[in-house]
Amino acid sequence: MKVEEGEAVKKIQIKEQLRETHQKDMLQEKQRRKDKDTLRALKQEEYELEQSLLTKHSVLSSLD
Repeated sequence: MKVEEGEAVKKIQIKEQLRETHQKDMLQEKQRRKDKDTLRALKQEEYELEQSLLTKHSVLSSLD
């Protein structure tokens, strides 16, 4: 009887570990997506700022 109880406990522990691992993986994937979106937004902002700077340089050059 003790062996069966031990096996049942092990199965429960394994299921709990799998659940925790799955939850951890899901959180990591969510963070990766968030980081990717943040990086994309920063690159877009950088591009827009560069374009704005080029436009300003062009306007200043035309005033000379």
